[in-house]
Amino acid sequence: MYPVTLNPFPLHQRATAVEAVFDCTSEFFGGYKRLVELNVQSVKTSISGQQALADAALSAQSLSELIELHSQQLSAAVKKTCAYWRHVEDITLETTNRFFTAMFAHSGSLLQSACREPFTGKPKFRLDDNSSLRERL
Repeated sequence: MYPVTLNPFPLHQRATAVEAVFDCTSEFFGGYKRLVELNVQSVKTSISGQQALADAALSAQSLSELIELHSQQLSAAVKKTCAYWRHVEDITLETTNRFFTAMFAHSGSLLQSACREPFTGKPKFRLDDNSSLRERL
């Protein structure tokens, strides 16, 4: 004889959970990819800017020109840093919104399937009822 094993999670619940994890993970890695692209772009820009700065420093005729070049680069670096962090913040906020949207889209179906009887598929209770959970159990 074969023993009956009870599985607390039906197959459709597991499939829904796997799909939810996949969607949330893909949103996370989409944001990560955008951050990597931003970093690569900023490194390329920084390298070309440093090359232009080195050329300008080598072509300077006096010490006052070097000091003026340094003060210009300092204000430009502050602006570039602020712009970089604004981009990081935008990417982070957008990724967070997409992640939680994907999570909430799947959590409703998971809650509904968790509230069903395991063998009959009939609802144990409705999630929008106002009665307490203790009364239902």
